[in-house]
Amino acid sequence: MRSGVAVDLGTSGYRAQKIDLDTKEIKRTAITLRNPLPGANVMNHVDFAIRYGEDLAHGLSINAVKNLFQALDLENGELERISLCGNPIHLSILQGISIGDLAYAEERKKKKYNIQEQDRNARIVHSNEIPGLDEFNCEVVIPPSIKHEIGADALALIVKSGMLDNDEISIATDYGTIALKVKEIIYTGCAATGPALEGQQIKHGNLASPYSISDFEFEEGALRNYVLNEEMEAVPGDLVDPKTGDAIEKGNIEARGITGTGVIQT
Repeated sequence: MRSGVAVDLGTSGYRAQKIDLDTKEIKRTAITLRNPLPGANVMNHVDFAIRYGEDLAHGLSINAVKNLFQALDLENGELERISLCGNPIHLSILQGISIGDLAYAEERKKKKYNIQEQDRNARIVHSNEIPGLDEFNCEVVIPPSIKHEIGADALALIVKSGMLDNDEISIATDYGTIALKVKEIIYTGCAATGPALEGQQIKHGNLASPYSISDFEFEEGALRNYVLNEEMEAVPGDLVDPKTGDAIEKGNIEARGITGTGVIQT
């Protein structure tokens, strides 16, 4: 089988999918439950890379990607293509591109430390051009970053949504990044809403992971929570009295936390 792996370098974690290049079928998915860099958000990751070294940050990122590849059960010789996507910070760190021009917005600071603007255009390279990925002997597809706050992940959303082929006013959002298309112009904006949706700073908050509440439904005035199982499928949990919080009926699985999207559903 000719395989490709799509990797999303997310702030809250990395996700990878093994894809049959002939049938386009997704064969396997692997995720990390946190970003390999210390910290709860992208600014923490920038601070870590600048403070402790971009080489160290790069090594941690590469190691996380390799662990995902192991979880995908890739056989020798079957991997032909890696497709990378993510925000400008994490996509740069993985490629070994300096993030100094992203970390410092003030021009005098850049001049003081002789910080040069980096090229983050789209490219297709051999894996041996990215330190740490040379062993995979395949091509690597890297979409471009748009600007500091708007990365290849946002661009992928814009393209995949089909809004570029639509003449109507349209919006694509990744809950944190918003793209508004009016005629031939695309307006973009970004705010750090992602961490809230991922359960950060929420009491008992979790990422979307096993034993986390992801959804609710009303059942005769009560709330049935739905909890992710080991296969990341939402299964019925407890039926709860919304006034008291007491369980009226025990479900098939016991929750240990709640995702940010589960909070929104309430």
